[in-house]
Amino acid sequence: MSRDLYNDGFELAEQLRSLTYIDWAERVEDAIESGSTATEILMALRWHAGEVLAALPDLPNLTRDLAASIVRGINEVLK
Repeated sequence: MSRDLYNDGFELAEQLRSLTYIDWAERVEDAIESGSTATEILMALRWHAGEVLAALPDLPNLTRDLAASIVRGINEVLK
């Protein structure tokens, strides 16, 4: 079964929202909803997930691991 990176992105947004990082959650969701091609969506999602990791160093491990997993997964798809 292939991985659903869009679903992972929405899950990341949900976790960020539950941690009260509303702006970050909206950025991640917007990356998925505003893209017009799969590559554009994945590149934006990768960028925002990377920015979440850089800007929010105190995230719970579950959320940090999900963001890092999204970055790795997209890197693998776009190589």
